[in-house]
Amino acid sequence: MLKVPRRWVVVGLSLVAAVVAAILVASTAVRPLETTVVVVSPTPTPLTASPSSTPNATLPQTGNAEYFFQPGVIRWCGTFGSYRAPSTTASGELKIGTTTFLPTAVGFGAPFTQRVAADLRPGSWACMTGTVIRSDTAPNQLTDLAVDSASAGLMLPGPIRATPCGPVSEFFVSDIPSGGYVSLAGTKFLIGGARPASEAVELPPPGDLRIGVRVCMTGTSLTPIDAGTFIATSGRVMVDR
Repeated sequence: MLKVPRRWVVVGLSLVAAVVAAILVASTAVRPLETTVVVVSPTPTPLTASPSSTPNATLPQTGNAEYFFQPGVIRWCGTFGSYRAPSTTASGELKIGTTTFLPTAVGFGAPFTQRVAADLRPGSWACMTGTVIRSDTAPNQLTDLAVDSASAGLMLPGPIRATPCGPVSEFFVSDIPSGGYVSLAGTKFLIGGARPASEAVELPPPGDLRIGVRVCMTGTSLTPIDAGTFIATSGRVMVDR
């Protein structure tokens, strides 16, 4: 048998040990940490419709007093309701605000000029110029008339010769010289303030003027301040019994 010198064996074992140690060091070397970056997307903001910067146009508050016009040329504005042309056998109908007019096609001076603007729609603001005739059968009968669209709330200058009627919704008459008013169905009529005696509005006896009682202001002249407020000059407030 071939004998290996002892010192060769020692040298060989040393070499094997060195190789094994190198392998262990290499396998256990600290590896750099791997960093995982997670990107979180922001939560999307729901889209909502922005409110319109221009509010819807609204018609002015006019109240609901009724008006009965005296004979003559009148000018009147309000919310256009409807129009039906008259015939030779029946009156027509024109509604502006709470007032109903009755156009006629017969009578002295016929045929009459009656025109309603084609662009008028129910609910739009309109102004009318017309002629009221005296009638023993129905109020507010019209011969000539012209109705046109107008800016919301426009009121043509007075005076307006008409009798307003309606239930009393509010009043202040305890100090007429410093200011007083009577509101009929939400329409305000100013009757106080400094004025000549000839322009004073006569009131009913104390206690007769109450909330909810229907009254009419007869023989008065109305000057519009706005669509729902008028200065009443002269005449009297009468309880409609």
